[in-house]
Amino acid sequence: MGSMIGILMAARRPDLFHAYVGTEQIINMARNEEVSYQTILERTRAAGSARSVRTLERVGAPPYKKPMDWGAKQRAAEVADPAYGRTAGRIRRMVLFSPSYSLKDIVDFIAGSMFCISKLYSQWMGFDAHRLGTSFQTPIFIIEGENDVMTPSELAGEWVSTINAPQKAFVPINGASHLAFVIAADAYLAELVGRVRPLALAAPSR
Repeated sequence: MGSMIGILMAARRPDLFHAYVGTEQIINMARNEEVSYQTILERTRAAGSARSVRTLERVGAPPYKKPMDWGAKQRAAEVADPAYGRTAGRIRRMVLFSPSYSLKDIVDFIAGSMFCISKLYSQWMGFDAHRLGTSFQTPIFIIEGENDVMTPSELAGEWVSTINAPQKAFVPINGASHLAFVIAADAYLAELVGRVRPLALAAPSR
């Protein structure tokens, strides 16, 4: 949910930014979830994952009755997008087997996640970047995996086309999906170096 906080910061305090870079950018959460649910359902059916399809059909389309239903849709994304699923699995194993994490750390991590969901769920689901208006004083770059099933890139692309900013660009990374900055790290870095670094170098020191 960092993209929600990030775009709010860019809108309210442009003096703190050389540029805003959004990835997996949430624009309108209600619409995001509608598109995401349908995409994930279609792809899990195509993948032949009867278990994931049953789960998605059980929780139904959004709005979700409870946060755990939303969580079920999020987990099904790992089946709908195998590249993302493999990466998410590696991240979980890194946490579980890291020598830097104790069993208590892992338990606290899970408990903290559940606490955040229980307290912030209604705010997350009500987020709409259109309320920020269409004029931004800082450059806006949205870099997305073109095949993202959790935050569909077409929604961010539509939004970028409606805003005004000193510079703006919607950049879909071909073949990438959720966690594009990990899955397609070289392509993502190239966009940062080519588009964002020059702005930082040209800006006066603060």
